[in-house]
Amino acid sequence: MYRDNPDSKPISIIITTLAAQAYQPGGSLKDAVALCLAGLSAFVVSNSDTVPNPVNPKENFADRWKMPEGEKDRLKEHFHLWVGQALQDFGKIRDLDGQRLVEHIEDCFETPTSTAALGIASAPAQVAAPAIVVSQPPRPWGSNV
Repeated sequence: MYRDNPDSKPISIIITTLAAQAYQPGGSLKDAVALCLAGLSAFVVSNSDTVPNPVNPKENFADRWKMPEGEKDRLKEHFHLWVGQALQDFGKIRDLDGQRLVEHIEDCFETPTSTAALGIASAPAQVAAPAIVVSQPPRPWGSNV
């Protein structure tokens, strides 16, 4: 999404912190992604400028949003746009299957994959290893038999 504008991309610590706050253990991967996206979306709706560091709450991970350089790069706006795009992309991933899913994931994440890698196609049948028969095995050392 930010290939042509890397200075405006959201920083991962903000995404990670908000996703971790929304995460609930015990569900499926699908549930975990949905909860994380819901947490990111709720943060956008709140229009907050503060993402406190969980280890040091006095530190604001989003402090650059209000700095002149951050305002010039529209960091907060781009974070909101990124969350909206993530919601769209993962919503579409949820609704696709087979080769269409593979193509969408490759497009979104710019990485090659396959249906087998995604676990949506059965793996090729296992081929049994050939049997090896030794007709005249060597005798152990020191054996006179």
